[in-house]
Amino acid sequence: MAASTPRGGREPPHPWVLGQNARNFGKLANRLWIRKGIRRTFLCLNLGMAFLAFSSYGISAWIPTFLIRNPHWSLAQAGFTINLIHMVCGTSGIVCGRRGRF
Repeated sequence: MAASTPRGGREPPHPWVLGQNARNFGKLANRLWIRKGIRRTFLCLNLGMAFLAFSSYGISAWIPTFLIRNPHWSLAQAGFTINLIHMVCGTSGIVCGRRGRF
């Protein structure tokens, strides 16, 4: 704990809490919320992400049962296959997403 704090014992103020940056962020947020097109966009994005999360959790709970019942896989085989797909797709998504930024 002592090694992580600066010499005065207190952390320096965060730039978004005090000063010009906080006022600028407040003005930007206010401008974005006032414009109707932006408000509707943010509402649609938030609802879309909520529906996406809902369907993703539902599918994640349903796929193992489906693989056990229809192709008659064992629980270990279904779990290994699902985790392998998640591992390959997740890693490739991170690698490909990183390349697109720079």
